Amino acid sequence: MTIIIISEVNLIKDYVELKNNDSVKINLRGWKILDTTPTNQRRHEFIFQKDFFLQPSATVKIWSCAGNNDASNIYQNRSAKIWNNPGDTAELYDADRNLVDKKSVGNPPKGGRGGGAKPPRPPTLAKITISGYANDAECKQPIQNAKLVFQVLKGQKEAETNTDETGYYKTELNGGRDYTVTVSAKNYDDFSDTINTKVGKDMTKNFKLEPNLEIELDVDSAKVKFTRKDDNLINSVRQLAKNGKITVDINSDYVISVSVSVSKGKTKGITPTLIETGYGKTRKLIIPADINCRINEDLKNLVFTFNQINKNWTWHKEDLFGSHSDKTEKTFNYAVELTAAYGNNSFGPQQFPLGKIIVRVNKDKLNAQTAYNALYFVSLAMAIAALIAICIAIPPVGAALAGALSIGVISATSLVAAAGLLGGLSGLTFFATQFFVTTMNDPPKFNTNYRRVQKIKLLPSKKSQPIVAELKNFITIKKALMTCRDKLYSAQRKSDKSATAAQKNNMNHLLKLNDDSTTKLSGAVKKLKINSELKINTNQVKKTMALLRKNKLPIKLVSKKLKKLGLSPKHIKLLFKALTSRKVNDTSLTLNSAVTLMNKSLKNADRSFVSAIKKDVQ
Repeated sequence: MTIIIISEVNLIKDYVELKNNDSVKINLRGWKILDTTPTNQRRHEFIFQKDFFLQPSATVKIWSCAGNNDASNIYQNRSAKIWNNPGDTAELYDADRNLVDKKSVGNPPKGGRGGGAKPPRPPTLAKITISGYANDAECKQPIQNAKLVFQVLKGQKEAETNTDETGYYKTELNGGRDYTVTVSAKNYDDFSDTINTKVGKDMTKNFKLEPNLEIELDVDSAKVKFTRKDDNLINSVRQLAKNGKITVDINSDYVISVSVSVSKGKTKGITPTLIETGYGKTRKLIIPADINCRINEDLKNLVFTFNQINKNWTWHKEDLFGSHSDKTEKTFNYAVELTAAYGNNSFGPQQFPLGKIIVRVNKDKLNAQTAYNALYFVSLAMAIAALIAICIAIPPVGAALAGALSIGVISATSLVAAAGLLGGLSGLTFFATQFFVTTMNDPPKFNTNYRRVQKIKLLPSKKSQPIVAELKNFITIKKALMTCRDKLYSAQRKSDKSATAAQKNNMNHLLKLNDDSTTKLSGAVKKLKINSELKINTNQVKKTMALLRKNKLPIKLVSKKLKKLGLSPKHIKLLFKALTSRKVNDTSLTLNSAVTLMNKSLKNADRSFVSAIKKDVQ
């Protein structure tokens, strides 16, 4: 369709009228109008010398006479008429001398006035084909129904086309001309470029459009799946609701899966972060971003899975000389934070609440853990007190410390023996504590040898240092009870009546041995002979601390002599730490008091241990 047409040639009033049939304004600068009936062998012409924009659907009249120009009228200020023949033909040419339109009125002569020659025909330009694709610049997918407008440089629109479902377009242009092409599509920024065509040569031109769209994400659901192999909840799934809660045991291992949907726009990069808040702490778990192109409806739903949810939860507090049970129930709030991007478009970060998980720990197990920790720390305090006493007994350091502490120099031989005993005792207690705290925190495990009844061998009690032998027996029986627990649990799961009965009998036998062992160990602790002179109060410790801070004690010499006595670097380091710790008090460093505390902790630990064992195999 011709964009600018000659709508009228008026021979009476002597004007020609042009009309813009396009939807955009056209600049007519350089365009010209010619008549085909020359006067005196010369054609009349009118050229638009300056910028003149003809608005969409507007008209302009070019008069031969004089007048004042405006948006709809242009006057040539001629003294004679141009369109005064019985008939005439007007021709309209664009700035590149291409014939745009032609209109005849009346009965124009075939030649010029007086038999003049016909006006020359404008050259016909050869057509070429231009084709290609319009694609998304981010994910390379084709863009359907993209509009391409080709306009002659500084001239009118010549062609317009749209892409198909594959993003492909094809149209014809006049070869040998320069064009401006504008590509536009929904949810994309407009793109413009200049094209140089050559005569007789088809060309291919592809376009990439930058996306310009709004992104929105939603969380559809969140689920908790239990994954521990020995957990009775294995592979079960529970829904985590925004305003709901799930109660689980501390032994349960699980993962949280969050279903996310791209509700608006497209994405190529969703980053999820699981946020856990509770008990005064906030923890974030970030997993790798999803970098897939989420552009189609069947790709706009995805699931993120967060592993190792409960690895940082602790249930008792420890310090240098004590262990304290904490809450048996903790509530954790969960939310997922999402960010997304697609090209220059982004979403978030935005948090979506998921729900609450209440984690509980078995009260008996927690008491057992706390009691065993107390047992270790009490024995550790006893060992520290003995080490301090040894330090006092070493000349010449002993004399300096004795003066500072206002006590007499004590025999080093008995103190070394006591320190060795207590050092070994604390080491054994530490092993027992670590073993029981770790294993009691777990549920029963399946043991493939559940049909086999375990037999144990205990050490005979020694006259010298009987406490060491009794403590080793105490540990051996506890290990056997843990193994028997697992075998009994396994036999029950397999519904093996014979194996279940055998393991129950063995459990009862081991529990009786455990009662006897606890009684013997408690008696051995009571018989532990400690020199009554070893009573170090807080004021004395403060004086020693002052000497240490003023560098009046030869620490290197003391350390060297302590090593010769067979003390480990760990115990020596612990000694100096105790001397400078603000948590050390006279109760902690009085061995007779420590023995009493150890005996009490031993009984509490055993009572809690047995209770937890029985609950595990009910």
